[in-house]
Amino acid sequence: MNRLGGGSSTLRRRLNLVAVIVAALLLPGRAPAGPFDVPLLDRPEGGPRPRPSWAEELEAFGDSPRTLAYLVENRQLHAGTFLVTGARPKDDRPAEEHPLLGQPEKGDWVFEDGTAAIRVTGVPPPAPGQPIVLAASFGPASEPSLRGIRTVRAGTTRGPTVVRAGDFVRFSLPSTKSYSCHVEFSGDVASIESLGFLDGVIVRGVRPGTVRGKVLAQWWNRPEPELREEFTLEVKALADSGPRAPGGQWLRELTGAEGVGFTAYPAPLGWQSDHPESYPAAFLVIGTRPGGDRPPEGLKLHGRRRAAGDWVVADASGAIWVSGLPAPEPGKTVLLAGRFSTEGGETSLNGVRFLVAGDRREGATVRAGEFVYFPLAGNKSVTCPVEIEGDAAEVAFTDQRDALIVRATRPGVARIRVFSRWFDSDAAVPTGELLLTVK
Repeated sequence: MNRLGGGSSTLRRRLNLVAVIVAALLLPGRAPAGPFDVPLLDRPEGGPRPRPSWAEELEAFGDSPRTLAYLVENRQLHAGTFLVTGARPKDDRPAEEHPLLGQPEKGDWVFEDGTAAIRVTGVPPPAPGQPIVLAASFGPASEPSLRGIRTVRAGTTRGPTVVRAGDFVRFSLPSTKSYSCHVEFSGDVASIESLGFLDGVIVRGVRPGTVRGKVLAQWWNRPEPELREEFTLEVKALADSGPRAPGGQWLRELTGAEGVGFTAYPAPLGWQSDHPESYPAAFLVIGTRPGGDRPPEGLKLHGRRRAAGDWVVADASGAIWVSGLPAPEPGKTVLLAGRFSTEGGETSLNGVRFLVAGDRREGATVRAGEFVYFPLAGNKSVTCPVEIEGDAAEVAFTDQRDALIVRATRPGVARIRVFSRWFDSDAAVPTGELLLTVK
């Protein structure tokens, strides 16, 4: 009876276990967070955090990195996203025993591991010699090349890993089929963003400081995890030079001889035109050129045509004649910087330059030499310093509260990292990223 009873008890336990597994698979539940679930600049309170488009392609960070030679040889089996680990060689010149794969493209750089070397586009080039983990896919060309999605620092458990606030770093975990590993941190210096199955963990530096991480192994037949190793993560502060004064010839035209007064955020055109004395320097205008340069009925038109090339820009509050810039197509919405002219007692607008309106979620694609405007989410208590990764763009102007204007300098990709800093704190916390592609 005892043996039969024991057997029945064992059978019941097995059946209960099967029922739990089936219920977990069939019942609705909360999906696990994806890798790099980074809040953007305008995260809605109480709602799910918005995800940038590149986050959807990073599921590969739960996989094990592969060698370049294996991926190239088995290219037909890897049509999606995958991981590779390696570094950018100095001057983009790989070792002689590694023939360089891929056709040259503007803004590309070379990635090399111990088996091969290949050209990469789509992400800013890292510092030469710095170990990285690259999420990428093969490009559309017949000759193999990589379309990078994101580069991440490769961390080590054999010594301290140093990153800046906002950086991501991947630590490999020594897991096997018999045990899995996970990482634990204390404090708020770093946060775990993605835990891959068995192989690694993605960590983000949140604020300056040093934290110890514990790697714990959970054996399949043991109830308590055991400590396998510890590592140190040091998070450096954002290298911030403070608010940038306007620079460059066209920005000097915006600000006047005094170098101050540029209003770096658009305001209703009707109010601006009625109060030109409030705008001694330049300001931004978002509007549309109406057909025939005739604004809708009931909308006040300021100024008059002074030259054959003048045109009208209008928004919902008013309209004004513009000179100094080529007329856009009728119906096209434009973002421009200009200064008021009150010549002859009439208020009109002297245009200085068109700008490209960047998207806070998707970034922007522009040509070298163009200027891109991004709104910031600062206020009197919080500033928004920025940092640009890559040499495809540079900061032309930012007041760290309302606006960021970036100049595209050369073909390539620039990643713009946005931080927030309270007036009574030295810590700058990462709040979002903008991707700028320069053709």
